[in-house]
Amino acid sequence: MIASVPMRHVLAAQRPAFTVAAPDLEPAAAEQVWFSSRPDLPALQVLHGRSSQRLWKVWHERYALCVLYACWDDARGRDGATLWRYRGKDFTTAPGELMLMEPGECHVTRAVFGLGDFDVFEIDPALVEQLAAEQGLPAPIHLRTACTGDAELVHCVEALALGTYLGEERLLQEQRLVRVVSLLLQRHTESRTPGVPRMTKVQVSRARDFIVANHATDFGISDLSAACSASASAICHGMPEALGVTPMELRTLVRVERARALLLHGTRPVDVAAVVGFCDQAKLSRKFKDLLGISPRAYADMMSKQSKRPQPTAAAQVAAKTS
Repeated sequence: MIASVPMRHVLAAQRPAFTVAAPDLEPAAAEQVWFSSRPDLPALQVLHGRSSQRLWKVWHERYALCVLYACWDDARGRDGATLWRYRGKDFTTAPGELMLMEPGECHVTRAVFGLGDFDVFEIDPALVEQLAAEQGLPAPIHLRTACTGDAELVHCVEALALGTYLGEERLLQEQRLVRVVSLLLQRHTESRTPGVPRMTKVQVSRARDFIVANHATDFGISDLSAACSASASAICHGMPEALGVTPMELRTLVRVERARALLLHGTRPVDVAAVVGFCDQAKLSRKFKDLLGISPRAYADMMSKQSKRPQPTAAAQVAAKTS
């Protein structure tokens, strides 16, 4: 499903385990509002809203990125666009665009055309300032624009949102969050950054060795940063540049290769998953098949059958070479 429709349509279809009825809506339209966070990613909190026509008034003490999803309203002919006021000006933001807000500001929603579906990512200013310092941008950080259709930034925010719903691993979500903040700093602040710091060859080697040695653990960007003496910004940009893969991708590749070795020696797939660091057998199977085109069980059966085939004698091998 995710591959065949735009990501924002998939995200708009997500629903929480509970609903909050909005008194100013028709009985058939129930507003749904919920918050999510995770203890291993304290710099991020997410406000989720579905089928909402609420006229929000919010004072921000964090940087906030609100992504709007398509929510068609045939009666109005509009698709969930929002009219809102910020810094003394009115803005209209449509689905597929972002609302950008910074600490110390208030935004007021004036109208919602249709039933609005959205996610608001509230980012700790300390993280923004840390990444800004790594990229050579002095505090305080001020945003130039209040809304944007920046396609790459929107895509990265939507990926972060999907990972939130799916409960993706800490390292992957940290990478996504660093990428979102880096794009925000590079493209939408009053002072452009001079550029993302690069990793040295030694730092890349140390990072690679750390990932290989700790592939079965749930380490984060901060652990990797300490191991290779490189900033989070440098790691998230430098490793794909040097190795062609992100830290998360490299850890997954190592896990799958180690899984192959264990399967080859007869270890059960359910035991393999725990040994190499996957949370369960289903996650192992999905990643294994994504990378190798075959399930772990099918791979184990295939290699087992091949190992039981009669091996040709030395004489037969010589005869085959000379014939």
